[in-house]
Amino acid sequence: MALFRALPLPTDEVLNHRLLQVATGFDKCFGQSPSGIARAPGRVNLIGEHVDYEGYAVLPMAIEPSIYVAFRTVKHSKDTTKGKIISVANAKPQYKAMSLCMDAKTLQIMQQLDREEAGWAKYVLSGVLGVQKVRPKLFLDDKTELQMLVDGDIPAGCEPVQFQCVEHYVGTMGEWNGSGGGMFGTLWCCSWPRKQWMQLLAFNKRVVECALAAKLIAKKAGIAGWRNITRLKLALASCSQKEYSIVELEAEFGEPIEGLYIGSSLEPAMKAVVASASSFKLQQRAMHVWGEAERVEQFQTICASLTREVQSLSDQEIGHHFSCQTLYEYSCPELDALVDAAINAGALGARFTGAGPTTTASMVSRQLKILQQQCNHPDQSSDAMFESTPAPGADIFTFEFK
Repeated sequence: MALFRALPLPTDEVLNHRLLQVATGFDKCFGQSPSGIARAPGRVNLIGEHVDYEGYAVLPMAIEPSIYVAFRTVKHSKDTTKGKIISVANAKPQYKAMSLCMDAKTLQIMQQLDREEAGWAKYVLSGVLGVQKVRPKLFLDDKTELQMLVDGDIPAGCEPVQFQCVEHYVGTMGEWNGSGGGMFGTLWCCSWPRKQWMQLLAFNKRVVECALAAKLIAKKAGIAGWRNITRLKLALASCSQKEYSIVELEAEFGEPIEGLYIGSSLEPAMKAVVASASSFKLQQRAMHVWGEAERVEQFQTICASLTREVQSLSDQEIGHHFSCQTLYEYSCPELDALVDAAINAGALGARFTGAGPTTTASMVSRQLKILQQQCNHPDQSSDAMFESTPAPGADIFTFEFK
């Protein structure tokens, strides 16, 4: 079974115009037309945050704003370069274009992007690495250059689409498409420095705390293979203390906690977290994960019942935000203020996601306008707030020029 469908240009006038716009940008950048364009919709979790890497399900929904990648492969004749080349550019001029040699180690490439202030390209490279892992035969030709132009209408920093395979490559550890006639809105809090910090060390610390909780619970429960357990789904119990020091954890495990993850995907995150953290809140993180996993199941059950219990859905959203705020401690003052503003504007429920607060209400269009007036953030662009119905999945469109 093919992983992707190659589709001809659509007859839909708006989408067709958008694809041709991306193709024109590719032509201007690389001097020739692309062979195709991949479109991936943005995604927000209707419910379920920070539980998927613990073995539990989330409830995502594809949204209308999308990312487009125009692409073409050509033969390169650069004598000084051995191996496959990726040339990636962005339709927005503030993002630096880059050419990378795929034969270098992934860490070296990521460090190069950091040095040249082209960190935006990490997610593009990670997507290519994901394809290479699934289809390695596509990357056997040493004289191939993959040219890509990235365009999209998802606000920068909003990040409503982020998948675990990509997060693993860029350094954060880490489908059901909803159907129906409802609308929901997303508003970005416009807090760049805080969000960037949260997404790096603070995010990985939460993952490490959950992984340590899983091991400690399994060890205390007498599970023989406790060393191999890193997900809370495999260890259902409670940690006795609210907060552990490194010394206390090492006394519980009988060895340095860094040694528990040697050779695993969590090893780099563990080293960074241990170097900067003095205590770990295992009980609180575990309680959030289990509570959130239950909220996901309840949310999906309500949706499947078709009873239009909007208030029940909103209660789950409010419970989510309280848990992330008090147990997972992954919110911030800007997001808390934004959630409060959404409720005050008339939304029945609001919470934050990786993309901002998701509001559930029966009259979202009117409420978004009220919310926009209330916030009036000086750094907020016109695209920081948007509404969407459930959208189709990803597509690849091919071009045939005569």
